[in-house]
Amino acid sequence: MNISYLKALKVLNLIEKKKIVNISYFLFAILLCLSVVEATVISSIYPVIEYLLDQESLIKYQEKFNQLGSFKIEYKNFPIYFFIFVSSLFLFSAILQIFSIYFANKIKEEIAFSLKNATLKKYFLKKINFYEKNKVGDLIQRLLVHSTYCGEIVFFLLNALREALIIIAIYIFLLFLSIKYTIFLTLIFFIIVIFIQKIGKKIVIGKANQRNTS
Repeated sequence: MNISYLKALKVLNLIEKKKIVNISYFLFAILLCLSVVEATVISSIYPVIEYLLDQESLIKYQEKFNQLGSFKIEYKNFPIYFFIFVSSLFLFSAILQIFSIYFANKIKEEIAFSLKNATLKKYFLKKINFYEKNKVGDLIQRLLVHSTYCGEIVFFLLNALREALIIIAIYIFLLFLSIKYTIFLTLIFFIIVIFIQKIGKKIVIGKANQRNTS
């Protein structure tokens, strides 16, 4: 993170938080729903693969549905309803993704607008010697650039939160399926990441030394 971003973070206390907090409630609710839907989408892949390999495999899901549901569905109609349900999940997930991006952008714009307003109001209250001591370029940068950076930082954090919630929901679902295999795959994943990181660092350092000596 460069110096401009660090300066931008210092002015976050100037934000008018009431409207942004209200939007954040909607966004957080959408992110929670999105994480559950994404985990459900992942869980529906296995029955689809089973059905493609064996068209009678959905019988066990039909029986479970009939046991839990208030009405019965014949097996000849169950695959149709099942694939409509899976398609609806993908559509619902896409809609939630769009809404999450919209509200994240809304928060970013509200933060930038709020900071610009607050900074401009402070400028109007300053005396003439304040403008004599500060350069015009620095004042414009505080007004335009830092407020934009603040919005971008929050937008990045919100996107990171969205991905983190989805990963956590999927990971919990995988633990529910099999704790042993999920932990085993997690350990393999971390080993691969550490291995790639070390190999990549050696390659970068080697290329840098090679360039310096050439």
